[in-house]
Amino acid sequence: MSDFYTYRNEVAGKKRKRSLMLALLIVLAAACAGVGWFWMQRDAQPAEGEAAAAEPVSTSESTEAESEAPVEAAAPAEPVSTGDAPARIVQAVDTAVWDTSTAVEQTIDTEYLNTDHRMVAVPMLGTVTSSYFDTVTFAGDSIASGLGIYDTGYKNAHYATYVSAGVQTFVNNVSVKNAVTGATETPMETIVASIPGNYPGFALADKVVYENTVDKEAMLALAKAEQVAGVCVCGTDVCVPAQGYVCDQLGLKGPSEAAAERAQDKALMKAAFEKGGVRTARFIHVDMDNANPVDVCQEIGYPVIFKSVDSSGSRGITRVNGPEDIAYAYEQVKENTHADHYLIEEFLMGEEFGAQAFVLDGEVQFILPHGDYVFQGDTGVPIGHFAPYDMGADIVADAEEQLRRAVKSLEVDNCAINADFILCKGKTYVLEIGARAGATCLVEMTSLYYGYDYYEKIIQCNLGEKPDFTPQAAPQPNAEMLFQAPVTGKITEIDLSGVTPDPHIINLSMDYQVGDAVRQFRKGPDRIGQIIAIGDSVSQAKERIDRAMAQVKITIDPE
Repeated sequence: MSDFYTYRNEVAGKKRKRSLMLALLIVLAAACAGVGWFWMQRDAQPAEGEAAAAEPVSTSESTEAESEAPVEAAAPAEPVSTGDAPARIVQAVDTAVWDTSTAVEQTIDTEYLNTDHRMVAVPMLGTVTSSYFDTVTFAGDSIASGLGIYDTGYKNAHYATYVSAGVQTFVNNVSVKNAVTGATETPMETIVASIPGNYPGFALADKVVYENTVDKEAMLALAKAEQVAGVCVCGTDVCVPAQGYVCDQLGLKGPSEAAAERAQDKALMKAAFEKGGVRTARFIHVDMDNANPVDVCQEIGYPVIFKSVDSSGSRGITRVNGPEDIAYAYEQVKENTHADHYLIEEFLMGEEFGAQAFVLDGEVQFILPHGDYVFQGDTGVPIGHFAPYDMGADIVADAEEQLRRAVKSLEVDNCAINADFILCKGKTYVLEIGARAGATCLVEMTSLYYGYDYYEKIIQCNLGEKPDFTPQAAPQPNAEMLFQAPVTGKITEIDLSGVTPDPHIINLSMDYQVGDAVRQFRKGPDRIGQIIAIGDSVSQAKERIDRAMAQVKITIDPE
């Protein structure tokens, strides 16, 4: 990072020097123009008896220089036009040759090391081969769009072109106009680190690196090698501590490692809640060696919740109604944790809901409560969301107060917040707080509601900027639902042809294709796809979703 920022400062210094030099040149040009005008006026009226014109004088030096220069045959030129039309000063070009081309010969296959390596789309270290360019984006001004037209040999590369883009644009992430779409964008290289899987973000990234995102040292090494300007996490808790570690080590903006650990480890989280006066369910910390904690369950009172401390997406969370459920719940916890402990907590009966929020420089920027459509599996699992959530001013105020206390107790900062609540006997209880944006279309819900791109705001924060969270439009009611697999098996058919076109359906997409194996829905990651709709009200948006989902045909061959 130090080399990159040193380069940025050097560029800025050079820019200031160029500006000063330009100003001096302008002043000098103006002075010369004034002197020239004076002499032209003086010479325009020759003295009486003097010749109006004189022959040019050749010096010995110029004659000698001309004699030493090689003599070339002059290219035939078109006659100078005497009319009003401008004269052609170059030969005509046969534009037909522009329609054909041959592949460009590979010339880059060597070790490359430079502080500004990203400007030429090559890695900082290692051997560069042609296959590398399958995962890069060539960024430049509108002229660079020609790279995407000709057969360069890099068929999988992307091309991003911007109006009047230069070095400063890419070094300083200046917002410029996309030459193709006309949209205002901030050009940057996107690198996705992930374990292999069926993730739609892979197709959108400039580069994909298969790596264990839980491994802090691996993430730090990757961040250093790529000289990243920011690290972003959305939709999952398990890699947030690694994000915090990288931010601490490289001085990037985001949650600290210690705060991220508290937000990811549910045992640490509940302890912080207890200390910070946050209203939450009663809990007991249990060692993993205790495979049959009947006494703990009896102490709390059935039903209870078995909960792994380091998972996300409702993994490792199971409701236990009696002693007969303990064995299954314990196995679910054990299969979905890397820790040697877990939680058993009180089951609160009530209405589940959530909230999206953002904390920037110690201040909560917004709190958006949202309703949840809940599937009752091992525990209540959200299968959809909606906003706004009409639950009364007193309850909203109570939820916001509890969220602010939770954020303060965890000491999380400069990150999105995903909060899970339950309304029990008229009071809001905090179930969990995540130091990241919610999954299952919650970012899209927030974006639609406030009229801005919430993903963009998150990225801006992680890049060290200070995003503005002021709503850009009137609140837009919207709803989201997940497509669920009723059985475990293989998809044999996905037919969307019967869906009636509707501009109010913002998104209808599938995460799986025909031939893919899917699991019976029990938790968020088991979803097949998702649908998002807007309306004049939440109920209208939900009606549009229900109508479209009924027109989608998905066939699964059971195992």
